[in-house]
Parts: sequence; structure tokens; C-alpha cells
Amino acid sequence: MYYQTFLGKDELFERISKTFEPTIVTKIISAYELAENAYNNKYRADNMPVFYHITRVCKIILDELNINEPDVIIASLLHDVFISNTDINHNIISFNFGYYVTFLVDALTDDALDFQNSKIDGKKLLDVSGDDGLIIRLAEILDEIRCIDYNSDLMPIPYFTKVTKFYLTNCNTNQNKNIEYLVEQIKKEGSRLLQ
Repeated sequence: MYYQTFLGKDELFERISKTFEPTIVTKIISAYELAENAYNNKYRADNMPVFYHITRVCKIILDELNINEPDVIIASLLHDVFISNTDINHNIISFNFGYYVTFLVDALTDDALDFQNSKIDGKKLLDVSGDDGLIIRLAEILDEIRCIDYNSDLMPIPYFTKVTKFYLTNCNTNQNKNIEYLVEQIKKEGSRLLQ
């Protein structure tokens, strides 16, 4: 079942080592290991490790979108780290992965908190972080919706309705092919939920 899948470190290494020079591979693997440690012994409502979700978001970025931008891959692995683990801070992320990754993770954190509290809308994320932040968030949402049948914390129809209001309505005019793909997949999964 999809919700039980994850991207293993060896599998990630195999994929990125064909594309990136060794220093970039090491940086991406370091982000993977940092996320793995940050989510150690943390589980979702479906009793699967939180880390599985984190790696599936990265897998969507790599496999479904074919994105080969190291900072986006790294930020996808760290997208919830400020929310979920107080031991990891901006200085750690900035020192290890640079300003842009820190900026993306920070924007994604603010956006996640706004979404949880039903504040404003997802347009703020796009305005702040551009397409990269929105792509990571939509990949995360796609993974959540694909797993929603097993996550008792999320009510499927209200969650999809909120996602539509918060994000999808703001993506109608976006010309980025990756955002278009993610919106299409989220709508497809949402239609499944509404049946």
C-alpha cells in the first residue's frame, strides 16, 4: 500500500549519484540523514513513521516531477523540520544547506501553520517563496491525499475542500508545468475521495 512506502537512502543515493557531483550528493544525503534523525520515533495517525511521508514528498519531486535542483530536493526533505523538531533551528539548516534552503523551509513552516489555523491563503506562500515553495507544498499535499484513507487525523472531504480553497484556486493561472501536474493529480485524488 502506498502509505507504507518510503524512499530509502540507498535508493536516493542511486538516483542522485547519476545526476549530481559528489559534493551535492553528500549534501542531499546529509539532509536525508538529518530528517531521518529529526523524525526518529515519530509516527503518524496511520502508525507509519513520519519520515516515510517526508521521503515520499522527495520521491514525488524526483520521480513524478523530474526536478533536479539540489536546493528543492533538500528543502523537500526538511520541509516540516522546524515544526516537528525544536532541536533543529535556522542556524543548523543555514550552515549545512545554505540560505535558500533555510528560506524555503521557513516559508513552508509559516505556510503550514497558516493552513492549520485557516489563516489567509496559499497565495502568500507563492508570493514569498515562488514556484519552488509551492511545488514542495503541493507535493506534500498530494502525498497526504494519497494516504488520507489511513490517516485518522484528517477528515478527507473537509481536508480536500480546505486544500482547494487554500491552494488550488490560486494555481489556476500558474504556467509552471510542475504546479499544473501537481494540481491535476491533487484534483484526481480529490475526485476519488468525493465518490
